[in-house]
Amino acid sequence: MTAAYADAQRRRRGLSAERNPQGGLTERDKSRTYFDEAHQILGCRHYRRGAKLQCSTCNHWATCRYCHDEEEDHKLIRLLSALEAGMLIS
Repeated sequence: MTAAYADAQRRRRGLSAERNPQGGLTERDKSRTYFDEAHQILGCRHYRRGAKLQCSTCNHWATCRYCHDEEEDHKLIRLLSALEAGMLIS
């Protein structure tokens, strides 16, 4: 899959073809998710990780590609997901 494909998908969904890497983060995007909340281990039910990935198709942030794919009608393309946001940074 290419960047042109990702741009076409964004346009098809009515989203801007431009990526918005810094601004426009929602509270959900900024929220921490936990692999083990009792022990404060960041991540999700699939992985332990301290960052979220931005999907190149829809610009939504997800803890992992599996979490994204469960919520969306398309797949997160790992090779095109160039941005990560740390969950420890407020």
